[in-house]
Amino acid sequence: MIRTLYIDDEANTEKMRSKFEILEDNGISIKPEFSIVNIKYRLDSLIKDIDLVIVDLIMPPRDEFNKEETNGGSLTGAAVIKEIRKIDNKIPIIIVSILKKDNLVSRFLETYKVADFIDKSSSTDDLILKIKSIFQ
Repeated sequence: MIRTLYIDDEANTEKMRSKFEILEDNGISIKPEFSIVNIKYRLDSLIKDIDLVIVDLIMPPRDEFNKEETNGGSLTGAAVIKEIRKIDNKIPIIIVSILKKDNLVSRFLETYKVADFIDKSSSTDDLILKIKSIFQ
């Protein structure tokens, strides 16, 4: 099993639960995290015994991150990734987002050593392929 932390403010929805079941059926166990409240302080324990992190880019910044550093919430996931990299510089990270992969996203992928990027509208099968390709 590939132990995966999935950080997305929509991780507790019915649609996501169905997606997680499909992932589980394909050897990818999911630990969903939909709240970024105090996430900076909980990341150490959240990524313990995890093989992979999947992070949505667009999430409400709450009180954890200011609106400037998250571009009004459109880059909250980027702030979370920066915090993850302070703890673990090697754990593979996949960004999932409705944003398109442009120059800004590409630079971010390189800077923070993100393993891959997938459009949020992509199929669960596409996500499974991306995850499994990281561990081949």
